[in-house]
Amino acid sequence: MKEEKLRAIVLKHVPYKDSQAILTVLSEERGLVTIFLKGLSKKNPTLIATTNPLCEAEFLCYESNSQLLKCKEVSIINPHYFLREKYSYLSLGLTLAKTILETQFPEKNSPALYFLLSCYLKKIPYFEDKLKMLHSSFLLKILKHEGLIHHKARCLVCGTDDKAYFSASDFFCEKHKPLDSISISNSDWLIIQALTHSVSFNEIKSLPASSELLLFIEHYFQTIIRTTAL
Repeated sequence: MKEEKLRAIVLKHVPYKDSQAILTVLSEERGLVTIFLKGLSKKNPTLIATTNPLCEAEFLCYESNSQLLKCKEVSIINPHYFLREKYSYLSLGLTLAKTILETQFPEKNSPALYFLLSCYLKKIPYFEDKLKMLHSSFLLKILKHEGLIHHKARCLVCGTDDKAYFSASDFFCEKHKPLDSISISNSDWLIIQALTHSVSFNEIKSLPASSELLLFIEHYFQTIIRTTAL
């Protein structure tokens, strides 16, 4: 019976029978995996705490006949209890977890994605008054991670980038824009690029993104994900 240690963040918890649970986690070593946990009881509060969504822990697992990994031991790295201090913190944390669940295939090895989620969860209180900005940055970095981000807002038809309009996962110029397109100014596009590529949370927090731009980023993300069937 081969054992392996997985450093992981719990994304989803499904209770099973009286003292068992099925966890979907994002692991550093194997990406999205499902872990079967048993022996939950009040006598073992650490084990119960591990089932909380967004808890970061190290699981000692082994493979079973099913697709589930069975957990032999677990130790908590960071319970992220601070996210439960405010509803807005917890809501954003769960939204980030949902984004991972909706965009990643099982067992797609991605240590960079694990590190990204871990860092963003810890920065949520720091963005108390700019949580939507943090969320938008996370969405753009997911697209970048998957190689789906546009590097330039060039027209799909003629290749110009003087003035951009977005429609159906592509950009267009004034001449070739579809009727349902959304206009994006050069200054807004520069902010999108900064949110995508910045490695500094201080820089992300300082960017002058309007509420309209943040709504566009969410629309941009959902459109790209939907049209590429990620």
